Amino acid sequence: MPKYLLNFLYLIIITSGVVVGQSPTPHAYDIESTAYRGSLRSVLLPREDIKLSTASAGIIKIYHIEEGQKIKAGAVILELDAEEENAAVNHAQAIVDGATAELEKARQDMGRVEKLFKDNIQSERQYEETVYRLAMAESQFKQAQATLEMVIIRLEKMKIKSPIDGIFFKKYKSVGESVERLEPVARVLDESRLEFIVYCGAHLFRSLHADTILQIEILDGPARGTQSSAEVVYVDPLIDPSTGTFRVKLEVVPSELVSAGLAARLLISNPTY
Repeated sequence: MPKYLLNFLYLIIITSGVVVGQSPTPHAYDIESTAYRGSLRSVLLPREDIKLSTASAGIIKIYHIEEGQKIKAGAVILELDAEEENAAVNHAQAIVDGATAELEKARQDMGRVEKLFKDNIQSERQYEETVYRLAMAESQFKQAQATLEMVIIRLEKMKIKSPIDGIFFKKYKSVGESVERLEPVARVLDESRLEFIVYCGAHLFRSLHADTILQIEILDGPARGTQSSAEVVYVDPLIDPSTGTFRVKLEVVPSELVSAGLAARLLISNPTY
């Protein structure tokens, strides 16, 4: 090989910092960028933020609660028009009433025939026919009850109820508008506690633990620059291999100055090992 090529290759090896026969040594900035991934900044969010959908298609008939009002779990927020469902319930209830009367009559007949059969006054055939009519009456009563339960469930699906205690935050449709099945129509929040989630780098792993109190700094809004206490409620037990970070969930008690939607920063120094 010409001498000038050997000198050129030697120059490349020296410049890259690779010694023949040894593995490349990672630079300090490579380790730094791996360890300090993630961010201690995030946004304060309500503990629960739920978009409610309709189980059935229909037209919105009425809102029972206005936006911004506090609600209890199970409270009806809105109803869809349910004229057909109400008619179906009335029809099913009438069938149940008729089946109930038939069942009561069959039971009375059974009581009389059973007594006569024991006294050898009623024939076995008549006894068996009475047993059959009673069984049929019981079956028709159960079927009528099942039908009534089914139409009541359909009627209840025309109502949207809050699954949590909180605030009715927003409606996505107005009275008179049509909605499709599973289409979001309302949004409810539980802002009694605020959730703050950050993704920390590997340098903080094992230094944060649940049930500890830390401080956060508010980064915007009228409370910008102020600090608030935050309780660690969950720490990922493993580092995510795809991001090199782990998740930390904290809860913050809201106040007049600390509310959902504000940006904040977790105040924590590097751990000492």
